[in-house]
Amino acid sequence: MVLPNSTETAVASACLTGLAGDLLISKLPEVPPIMWKTLLPYATSYDEFINPDEDTRLEALLSDPDPLRQEQSVIRKETVDILKKALKDLPSRERYILERRFGIVDDVEMTLGAIARILKLSKERVRQLERDALVKLRATLSAMRQDLQII
Repeated sequence: MVLPNSTETAVASACLTGLAGDLLISKLPEVPPIMWKTLLPYATSYDEFINPDEDTRLEALLSDPDPLRQEQSVIRKETVDILKKALKDLPSRERYILERRFGIVDDVEMTLGAIARILKLSKERVRQLERDALVKLRATLSAMRQDLQII
């Protein structure tokens, strides 16, 4: 068993000071001081090797090769949530056309012709409905933007 050195013990005890530390310690049963040394977490550097015999560092296992992926995922989810909220104000047929045309529901974009066949309308009529829906959607999103800027 490896015990922490005096610096690690000092850092850990400093972390346990204050109100949070008092609450934590007051709820714990009495433990001999030597036991605390084995129970306290150890600080580990990302530059340390996983195994002394190998050349793999902890950083290599924990780093994200594509750090923007998660941020883009969150932004896309928030954008889709805002769009869905704005789409609720549209008539159902116009909402259906936009959801299918831009793949908002199932990430599958459909052509005007495919939507026209489903709705049994001409491709030109679907295009007109799409245009009208986009105008209404822009107005709704503009109003939502104004509400956000007030806050």
